[in-house]
Amino acid sequence: LAPLERILTHILMAGPIGAGAVGTIAALLTALGAAAFGYGWLWTGLPLLLAPTPLEGMAARLARLRMQDGEHGGWWSYLMPLVAGAALVALAYTLAREHGWGMVLLGFTTLAFLAAEAIETETRAPRAAVLLAERRGMAWLMLPFAIFGLWHVGLAALFVYAAASFFWAQREAHRERAGA
Repeated sequence: LAPLERILTHILMAGPIGAGAVGTIAALLTALGAAAFGYGWLWTGLPLLLAPTPLEGMAARLARLRMQDGEHGGWWSYLMPLVAGAALVALAYTLAREHGWGMVLLGFTTLAFLAAEAIETETRAPRAAVLLAERRGMAWLMLPFAIFGLWHVGLAALFVYAAASFFWAQREAHRERAGA
Protein backbone atom coordinates (compact mmCIF):
# COMPACT_ATOMS: atom_id res chain seq x y z
CA LEU A 1 0.00 0.00 0.00
CA ALA A 2 3.03 2.28 0.16
CA PRO A 3 2.60 3.71 -3.38
CA LEU A 4 -1.05 4.56 -2.70
CA GLU A 5 -0.16 6.05 0.68
CA ARG A 6 2.60 8.13 -0.91
CA ILE A 7 0.28 9.54 -3.61
CA LEU A 8 -2.53 10.36 -1.20
CA THR A 9 -0.12 11.87 1.32
CA HIS A 10 1.31 14.10 -1.41
CA ILE A 11 -2.22 15.31 -2.21
CA LEU A 12 -3.02 16.04 1.44
CA MET A 13 0.39 17.42 2.36
CA ALA A 14 -0.32 21.07 1.52
CA GLY A 15 -3.97 21.01 2.60
CA PRO A 16 -5.59 21.74 5.93
CA ILE A 17 -6.42 18.11 6.75
CA GLY A 18 -4.09 16.88 9.45
CA ALA A 19 -2.80 13.50 10.51
CA GLY A 20 -5.20 13.42 13.45
CA ALA A 21 -8.23 13.77 11.17
CA VAL A 22 -7.06 11.01 8.84
CA GLY A 23 -6.19 8.75 11.78
CA THR A 24 -9.55 9.42 13.39
CA ILE A 25 -11.33 8.43 10.18
CA ALA A 26 -9.27 5.23 10.05
CA ALA A 27 -10.17 4.39 13.66
CA LEU A 28 -13.84 5.18 13.06
CA LEU A 29 -14.01 2.99 9.96
CA THR A 30 -12.33 0.14 11.84
CA ALA A 31 -14.83 0.51 14.70
CA LEU A 32 -17.71 0.44 12.22
CA GLY A 33 -16.21 -2.71 10.70
CA ALA A 34 -16.11 -4.30 14.14
CA ALA A 35 -19.75 -3.38 14.71
CA ALA A 36 -20.72 -4.82 11.33
CA PHE A 37 -18.95 -8.08 12.17
CA GLY A 38 -20.80 -8.14 15.48
CA TYR A 39 -24.14 -7.90 13.67
CA GLY A 40 -23.11 -10.66 11.28
CA TRP A 41 -22.70 -8.36 8.28
CA LEU A 42 -19.43 -9.90 7.17
CA TRP A 43 -19.34 -8.34 3.71
CA THR A 44 -19.98 -4.91 5.19
CA GLY A 45 -17.38 -5.34 7.90
CA LEU A 46 -14.50 -6.49 5.71
CA PRO A 47 -14.42 -3.44 3.40
CA LEU A 48 -14.71 -1.24 6.48
CA LEU A 49 -11.56 -2.93 7.81
CA LEU A 50 -9.69 -2.77 4.50
CA ALA A 51 -10.43 0.89 3.73
CA PRO A 52 -8.51 2.29 6.74
CA THR A 53 -5.30 0.41 5.95
CA PRO A 54 -3.93 3.07 3.59
CA LEU A 55 -5.44 5.84 5.72
CA GLU A 56 -3.46 4.74 8.74
CA GLY A 57 -0.23 4.82 6.74
CA MET A 58 -1.14 8.23 5.32
CA ALA A 59 -1.78 9.63 8.78
CA ALA A 60 1.58 8.39 10.02
CA ARG A 61 3.32 9.90 6.98
CA LEU A 62 1.54 13.23 7.41
CA ALA A 63 2.51 13.32 11.08
CA ARG A 64 6.16 12.70 10.22
CA LEU A 65 6.15 15.29 7.43
CA ARG A 66 4.58 17.92 9.66
CA MET A 67 6.70 16.85 12.66
CA GLN A 68 3.64 16.14 14.77
CA ASP A 69 2.57 13.58 17.34
CA GLY A 70 5.95 11.99 18.02
CA GLU A 71 6.93 8.63 16.60
CA HIS A 72 3.62 6.81 17.14
CA GLY A 73 1.38 9.03 15.03
CA GLY A 74 -1.14 10.28 17.59
CA TRP A 75 -3.84 9.15 19.99
CA TRP A 76 -5.67 7.27 17.24
CA SER A 77 -2.66 4.96 16.77
CA TYR A 78 -3.21 3.69 20.33
CA LEU A 79 -6.91 3.15 19.62
CA MET A 80 -6.39 1.20 16.37
CA PRO A 81 -5.16 -2.06 17.95
CA LEU A 82 -8.13 -2.03 20.32
CA VAL A 83 -10.79 -1.57 17.66
CA ALA A 84 -9.03 -4.02 15.32
CA GLY A 85 -8.94 -6.56 18.15
CA ALA A 86 -12.63 -5.92 18.76
CA ALA A 87 -13.26 -6.61 15.07
CA LEU A 88 -11.43 -9.94 15.29
CA VAL A 89 -13.40 -10.95 18.38
CA ALA A 90 -16.69 -9.83 16.80
CA LEU A 91 -15.89 -11.90 13.71
CA ALA A 92 -15.06 -14.89 15.89
CA TYR A 93 -18.35 -14.59 17.81
CA THR A 94 -20.30 -14.31 14.57
CA LEU A 95 -18.57 -17.38 13.14
CA ALA A 96 -19.19 -19.28 16.39
CA ARG A 97 -22.93 -19.32 15.64
CA GLU A 98 -22.29 -21.66 12.73
CA HIS A 99 -18.92 -23.25 13.49
CA GLY A 100 -18.93 -23.59 17.28
CA TRP A 101 -17.29 -21.94 20.27
CA GLY A 102 -13.82 -22.86 19.02
CA MET A 103 -13.98 -19.80 16.76
CA VAL A 104 -14.07 -17.56 19.84
CA LEU A 105 -11.11 -19.39 21.35
CA LEU A 106 -9.28 -19.03 18.03
CA GLY A 107 -9.94 -15.27 17.94
CA PHE A 108 -8.71 -14.64 21.49
CA THR A 109 -5.67 -16.90 21.03
CA THR A 110 -4.77 -15.01 17.87
CA LEU A 111 -4.90 -11.76 19.83
CA ALA A 112 -2.72 -13.29 22.55
CA PHE A 113 -0.08 -14.29 19.99
CA LEU A 114 -0.16 -10.80 18.46
CA ALA A 115 0.30 -9.22 21.89
CA ALA A 116 3.17 -11.59 22.69
CA GLU A 117 4.79 -10.82 19.33
CA ALA A 118 4.53 -7.09 20.05
CA ILE A 119 6.32 -7.63 23.36
CA GLU A 120 9.09 -9.66 21.69
CA THR A 121 9.63 -7.06 18.97
CA GLU A 122 9.22 -3.98 21.17
CA THR A 123 12.92 -3.25 21.59
CA ARG A 124 14.42 -4.97 18.55
CA ALA A 125 13.42 -5.94 15.04
CA PRO A 126 14.12 -9.59 14.23
CA ARG A 127 15.37 -10.74 10.86
CA ALA A 128 12.55 -10.71 8.28
CA ALA A 129 10.47 -8.44 10.52
CA VAL A 130 8.58 -7.20 7.48
CA LEU A 131 7.01 -10.66 7.14
CA LEU A 132 5.67 -10.82 10.69
CA ALA A 133 1.95 -10.60 11.42
CA GLU A 134 0.58 -7.11 11.84
CA ARG A 135 -2.90 -5.67 11.91
CA ARG A 136 -3.12 -4.16 8.42
CA GLY A 137 -1.66 -7.18 6.64
CA MET A 138 -3.93 -9.55 8.51
CA ALA A 139 -7.01 -7.64 7.31
CA TRP A 140 -5.88 -8.13 3.71
CA LEU A 141 -5.02 -11.78 4.35
CA MET A 142 -8.66 -12.41 5.23
CA LEU A 143 -9.86 -11.21 1.79
CA PRO A 144 -9.15 -14.35 -0.31
CA PHE A 145 -10.81 -16.57 2.30
CA ALA A 146 -13.84 -14.29 2.39
CA ILE A 147 -14.15 -14.33 -1.39
CA PHE A 148 -14.57 -18.09 -1.31
CA GLY A 149 -16.86 -17.99 1.73
CA LEU A 150 -14.26 -19.64 3.97
CA TRP A 151 -14.38 -17.13 6.79
CA HIS A 152 -13.68 -19.78 9.42
CA VAL A 153 -10.64 -21.03 7.50
CA GLY A 154 -9.47 -17.43 7.20
CA LEU A 155 -9.70 -17.02 10.96
CA ALA A 156 -7.64 -20.19 11.37
CA ALA A 157 -5.09 -18.82 8.89
CA LEU A 158 -4.82 -15.60 10.90
CA PHE A 159 -4.17 -17.71 14.00
CA VAL A 160 -1.43 -19.71 12.28
CA TYR A 161 0.15 -16.53 10.91
CA ALA A 162 0.12 -14.82 14.33
CA ALA A 163 1.49 -17.92 16.08
CA ALA A 164 4.25 -18.43 13.51
CA SER A 165 5.20 -14.76 13.73
CA PHE A 166 5.42 -14.90 17.50
CA PHE A 167 7.55 -18.05 17.49
CA TRP A 168 9.86 -16.55 14.85
CA ALA A 169 10.26 -13.33 16.83
CA GLN A 170 10.90 -15.31 20.01
CA ARG A 171 13.42 -17.54 18.26
CA GLU A 172 15.27 -14.51 16.96
CA ALA A 173 15.27 -12.84 20.38
CA HIS A 174 16.71 -15.92 22.10
CA ARG A 175 19.15 -16.49 19.27
CA GLU A 176 20.61 -13.03 19.85
CA ARG A 177 20.92 -13.68 23.58
CA ALA A 178 22.62 -17.05 23.01
CA GLY A 179 25.10 -15.40 20.63
CA ALA A 180 25.93 -12.75 23.22
